Amino acid sequence: MVQPGLAAVLVSALMVPTAHAQDPSLGDVLARAADYHASYMVRVSGASVEEHYSLTRLVAGRMETPIRFASDVVLVNVNGRVVGLRDPFSVDNVRLREREARIVNLLSAPTLDGWKRAQAFAAEQNFRFMFDLILQLNDPAIALQFISRDMQPKMTFKLEKQEKLNGIPVARIGFKEKAEGEKPLVLGTRGSAAAAGRLWIEPATGAVLKTELWATSPNEAVTNTVVYARASELDLWLPSKMNETYSWKEMDDVASNRSVGAYGQRLSFQTNATYSNPRHSPVDLAKIRR
Repeated sequence: MVQPGLAAVLVSALMVPTAHAQDPSLGDVLARAADYHASYMVRVSGASVEEHYSLTRLVAGRMETPIRFASDVVLVNVNGRVVGLRDPFSVDNVRLREREARIVNLLSAPTLDGWKRAQAFAAEQNFRFMFDLILQLNDPAIALQFISRDMQPKMTFKLEKQEKLNGIPVARIGFKEKAEGEKPLVLGTRGSAAAAGRLWIEPATGAVLKTELWATSPNEAVTNTVVYARASELDLWLPSKMNETYSWKEMDDVASNRSVGAYGQRLSFQTNATYSNPRHSPVDLAKIRR
């Protein structure tokens, strides 16, 4: 017979879950995230979303009139990294071209020439984005690379918090690029910006529900925050919104940015993007034909 006092202790112990049972370890979350990325980059390749993107320049603390782009963004697996190819079809409600899925049509049966043309389509309107750093980092999928199996050894990770995002349990994980020599290597910006940020990962599946990238150097400061939503008809988590801030100090030895600033001038921009109308037509660049 169990004594009453002992019984109370046993009941109390059973009612308090252990931290080990509740909270997955950092290593477990990263391993699942790496597996998720390996599967996701194959399944998502060829997914398209309609992007509505506004770009606003700040001058002396005041916002100029934003430039508004409407584009098709096609997510493609390029050498183990998910890359968004943006193909604008209107700017400030002025039509740039006939609306058609130009990139997907070229890559459904990929050839080397078709891949070159798809990249050329994506580059046609680059001049409208005003700022080289924006073009380099305004990809809604840019932060996914940091959970890939190949990239994880180049990062340091920290399990910051267990929380809920839109009702879904997630692990918030901070990351930071490891220093290799004098310059950070991952982002490759002109100012050699170092990469850091956060990832919100569903521990049970490794799915990434939100990303936050910070890119910093002596003359660059960028944040890129992307929230994902599940497209149930495609069984894929896809970007639903993106917010960014950019700041750049012009340097005398950097001839970029198309003369938008003078030496020593601080340039600042804000962007907002929303994504809708998901579609999918599989693209496999590993099958590219010459």
